[in-house]
Amino acid sequence: MLQVKNRIDDMAAEIAQKKMGAEFGRLGKDKSSTEARQKGVATLKSVLGNFEKQLQRVGDSADLRAHKATQSSEQEFSVKLEKGSQQLDFDVHVKQLATVHQVQFKNVAALATGSVKVAGRNNAIALDTSGLDLATAEGVKELARRINADSDLKEAVRADLRHVPGQATPYLLLTATTSGDGARFDLVSASGVSLVARPVARPVTGPVASPNAVVLAQGQDAIVKIGNQGAEESYSTNEIALFTGVTLSLKKAHTGTETARVSITPDMEGTAANMRALVQAYDAVRKQLRELMDPGTPGASVSPDGDEKGDVKPAGAFYADAGVRALLRDLERNFERVVSIDGKTFDPARFGVKRSADGSVTFDQKRFEAAYAGDKEMLAKWFGETADVMKRDTRADLDTQPAGMRLAVRIREWTDEITGVLKHRTDTDEIVTQRLATKEDQLKARFLALVARYTDELARAEQVQQQMKETRSFVDALFRGSRKSGE
Repeated sequence: MLQVKNRIDDMAAEIAQKKMGAEFGRLGKDKSSTEARQKGVATLKSVLGNFEKQLQRVGDSADLRAHKATQSSEQEFSVKLEKGSQQLDFDVHVKQLATVHQVQFKNVAALATGSVKVAGRNNAIALDTSGLDLATAEGVKELARRINADSDLKEAVRADLRHVPGQATPYLLLTATTSGDGARFDLVSASGVSLVARPVARPVTGPVASPNAVVLAQGQDAIVKIGNQGAEESYSTNEIALFTGVTLSLKKAHTGTETARVSITPDMEGTAANMRALVQAYDAVRKQLRELMDPGTPGASVSPDGDEKGDVKPAGAFYADAGVRALLRDLERNFERVVSIDGKTFDPARFGVKRSADGSVTFDQKRFEAAYAGDKEMLAKWFGETADVMKRDTRADLDTQPAGMRLAVRIREWTDEITGVLKHRTDTDEIVTQRLATKEDQLKARFLALVARYTDELARAEQVQQQMKETRSFVDALFRGSRKSGE
């Protein structure tokens, strides 16, 4: 009986599958198309994001043109170049470095009624020592925590603990959060007497208590002089924005009247590297967009029974998407077209943007170097000073903006600035996926109903067949009995 039941179940499932084969085939085709489109959306999001990052990287660091700095001595400072740097030559003398102010407090108990007097502020900031035993390690630790949590103090000083061998309680170490003369501070008692070995911000009038703390580092400004005849200049930090796009990072002071010579010159290799990176990023997004729009082999599809054809190339996820096609045309137009700038003709092909026979775009460095040597300003005017769409002048027509801006705007039109997802694409795919999932559940329910129906019908047919066999056997037995009695 079990074999008969299994045979009936298999036959019922096979008949139901044949009945619904076309519908399952169409569902399989729709699911395959949706999955391909979702992969295409993910790919498009990735390539557009990468191209936008490359535009931002180049736009934030330079206007494609790079410069390099050479120094007669690199011991006293280093030079960092950013966007906007120009060809310069100057001498630098570093008289002193900027330092942070730091005080070590040994007898923390003396701070029970103390306060912090920050240079430049009229009022001292009282310390919250209520309920603390400052003669214990726990009390000192809690005081440091309160100082770091105080909204007024944490902008001026940072508290740390210094553990000394043989000392039951740690020292309290207070460090200014910024460097320079203006970041100095003093610790005073309730009567205004300095608790430090020597006053820091200004001489304190009146009696001075026995020192409970010492100054480990005296806050001071950096002092530099630009040029042999220049005046000394004070800075609160060792990172000095000296000229537009030129920052000095001070390391040590010069001895005597020595100076270091700095020369900033155009960097052909650096500029070529920027252009090459931009061309490669553009070619990557152009190639990927073309693959997503590939029509594939004519007739490529999924057969009605759900089987995929293996001898054809499927179409790309956006082969019929007019928006993606328009995006590609606009990117090509903005990156490769010849434009007029200030009465001159700028041809990207002359500056190394070379289109190959297969449609790919490569960078020709020799052609770029020849064009760039003849006109360095034209390249910057073509790409623009920044690729940040947030700085776009909306009062001017986009077509009059530099190429970097036009490309960035077109990318931003397709991606959300916050989430990075594609606009007008993701929501649609989610709706289609939900609809297909519902359709699949409906087809499965119908399939199971058909299987149950044909199982019942086949079971009844099997029962009728068995009854017929039993009836025939009975009749045959009667006939055999009649023949024997007649003999």
